Amino acid sequence: MTVIQIVQVAIIVAAVILVSVFIILCKKKEMSVYISVLSSLIALSLAFTAAFTIEFLEKPFFRVKGKTNMVVPVFSEFTDPGAEAIFRNKNYSDKIIYTGSVNTNVLGEYKINYEFSMRGQNYSAQRNVLVVDDIAPNLELIGNTELIISSFDFYTESGFTANDNYDGDLTDSVIINKEKLLDDNYKITYTVSDSSRNSVSVNRNIIVKDIIKPQFTSSVGQVVGIVVNGEFTMPAVTASDDLDGDITSLIKIEGSVDSTKIGSYSVKYTVSDKAGNTNEMYIQFNVYEPDNVNVNPIYLTFDDGPSPVTNTVLDILKENNIKATFFITDYAPDELPIIKRMISDGHTIGIHGFSHDYSVIYKSEEAFLNNVNSLAEKLKNDTGYIATIMRFPGGSSNSISKRYCKGVVTAAAHTLLNNGWRYFDWNVDSGDADGTAMPSYYIINRVKQGLKKGRTNVVLMHDFDNKITTAQSLQEIINYAKNHGYTFNSINEKTNVVKHTIAN
Repeated sequence: MTVIQIVQVAIIVAAVILVSVFIILCKKKEMSVYISVLSSLIALSLAFTAAFTIEFLEKPFFRVKGKTNMVVPVFSEFTDPGAEAIFRNKNYSDKIIYTGSVNTNVLGEYKINYEFSMRGQNYSAQRNVLVVDDIAPNLELIGNTELIISSFDFYTESGFTANDNYDGDLTDSVIINKEKLLDDNYKITYTVSDSSRNSVSVNRNIIVKDIIKPQFTSSVGQVVGIVVNGEFTMPAVTASDDLDGDITSLIKIEGSVDSTKIGSYSVKYTVSDKAGNTNEMYIQFNVYEPDNVNVNPIYLTFDDGPSPVTNTVLDILKENNIKATFFITDYAPDELPIIKRMISDGHTIGIHGFSHDYSVIYKSEEAFLNNVNSLAEKLKNDTGYIATIMRFPGGSSNSISKRYCKGVVTAAAHTLLNNGWRYFDWNVDSGDADGTAMPSYYIINRVKQGLKKGRTNVVLMHDFDNKITTAQSLQEIINYAKNHGYTFNSINEKTNVVKHTIAN
């Protein structure tokens, strides 16, 4: 029972009591019958009028559920808690009319109105919803957050990106502030704000310190072939430093070359800048008695073996009394007899690598050198053969190695040459690596078109599993070469190096 109902009952009870009093007074003749009846009617009328009047003054319980002022993040899910209406313990919430909506994808203030009518009376309430962006933009620097450079004048901004959950790309809105610190070091602060004034800053520290080694420039490559007793002049080598400029006069040279004696000579060039950064470079001079270019030499080279195809290649070479060069990859125990046959047949074995997986072997200089040395050591342990030549997977001019480590081929070539290795590329490409199994006529024509008289011809071919067409092409290539005045040999210490320009 509500308070209003209790009041109504109380008024009626009071009226009844008052009427009873009038009746008692009438019986005692203290009040006339006429006045008693009239007073009773008036009392009851007033009581019932008051009771019903009070009833119409009673209002329903009507309210907004939850907070009337709400703040929600942009792009979030919003569920209206709604409102409720209750009268005399009965729920009338389904009679409430809702107007207005909230779009959380757009910043702003939204209003939801609730309206309810009962017994001719209208009731209303309102909820205010504010959609806000309170997340700061994401600001990322491209490159290292700490750089060491020899002079701030050499600093080049490596870039940055800024994105906001609401405004999108804010890269063009980034503000850059450069602050000079102690010891000529610098702090670069990048700041960006979104349309809701959420801000974020990141720093890049620039340490000014000369740690850059001087660089050499040579008029020749790292391997130089010299015809014994021929004319020879030491190549021009210069050195420059990013701060000190031309420091060629500071180069120290160790080693010499005797062009009258066949052999390999290593000459070391060393230079240091004013800050003490030292660099060194080796040039290997191979003094050799060259193949007679009048016989137009061909060096057949086969990569990626051994495989079941290799024995077929060896059979054809043996039938034609031709020596070739095999740049091998890792071999299984049951393939060791093929390796031993290469040696016993008088062919040259070079190292292609324990693995041919670019992502593994080119991830660092250390990884590449291990790829070469591990296979060379295995070959030596299994056969006693000491390999001194190698071929880079993809050739020294491959650019795919840049994906995994910048400068890895240059660094590895430098170290290999300093440790007595020679690497060979090619100047005649058979094209047998262009597909799974290229047609024989395609391979034959590529080799024919690539051969040139008066030079050393190093032919690239392959002998792994799906290269049977290479073996099938071999006899016709041999016949063509012999018929056109070419001779065959395997790569040896007299062979002048054929190599590409290193691309990484």
